Amino acid sequence: MKNVLKQLLSIILAIVITVGVIPVGVFAVDSEETTAAETSVETEEVVEESSVDATSLSDNESAEPFATVPNAEDYSFEEKEDGTIEITKYNGDDYIVAVPAEINEKAVTSIGANALKDNENIIEIMIPDGIKTIGENAFSNCSELYSVLISPTVETIAENAFADSEATKILCYYNTAAYTYAKDKAMKYFRIYDSTVVEDGGECGTQANWHLNLVTGMFIIYGTVMPNYSSSSATPWYEQRSKIKAIRIIDGITNIGNYVFYDCSNAENGLVIPDTVTSIGSNAFYNCNNLESLELGEGITSIGYAAFYNCTGLKGDLVIPSSVTS
Repeated sequence: MKNVLKQLLSIILAIVITVGVIPVGVFAVDSEETTAAETSVETEEVVEESSVDATSLSDNESAEPFATVPNAEDYSFEEKEDGTIEITKYNGDDYIVAVPAEINEKAVTSIGANALKDNENIIEIMIPDGIKTIGENAFSNCSELYSVLISPTVETIAENAFADSEATKILCYYNTAAYTYAKDKAMKYFRIYDSTVVEDGGECGTQANWHLNLVTGMFIIYGTVMPNYSSSSATPWYEQRSKIKAIRIIDGITNIGNYVFYDCSNAENGLVIPDTVTSIGSNAFYNCNNLESLELGEGITSIGYAAFYNCTGLKGDLVIPSSVTS
């Protein structure tokens, strides 16, 4: 039976390579599962407090709300009259960023006007304790900014601090300036607590890294070469896979390894595979049945067995690049 199925998939792929377009239903198991995926409730559309359960520590443990280490050298700044520091510009190129609490042993208390305006790289940013003000257009037009964690010490947020970045999700504490700002601006927000663990992440093989925001569900992978795993349970994020709600594969990754997103069935919305990726491994997106759209990069030359099996949530046609040969 497996040989017959494999032969059938080979025939389909040969047709796809020739024609270049395949209806996404080819990857479906049956119409009943497609209907279930299409009618599932999307809690992400709710502006009020998210129903997502943030991972928390036990009562006798404590931790910083985020683990990302800030790099003060990435920031331009000026010293204010009171001897504290105001961030005036971010000069780095990282995707996950933390604002430093101190620079030159002096407290950072404000993020100035236009400090991160028009940034096209940052996906997540963490604002630590000690920051009191966020200035005009500080995060304006940040095209990739998915979420911002804002400390409860922030007292003032400029009216247009997130102009043209309203899709950004706010992670905030109850009854704080950030909480009020998000509600007033009808921005999506997640209420967090002192015990909330926001991040998980680490190495993916020796040439790539992964990061998962446990509150928003954003999964980011960056670097170059991903390993091919022998099973889904071999992936470093296996125990957290149910928390993955969105996937971002950063330009520079050259392959999607075997089983990397196997059974990440809560991953939603669209996925773009960059042009730097040349191969997609076997079972890579197996049972990602809530993905709604998939854009394949022009650099892909091979797609592994059952790579998109049971991706029943995909809508429309899936365009296979002419570069794919196997």
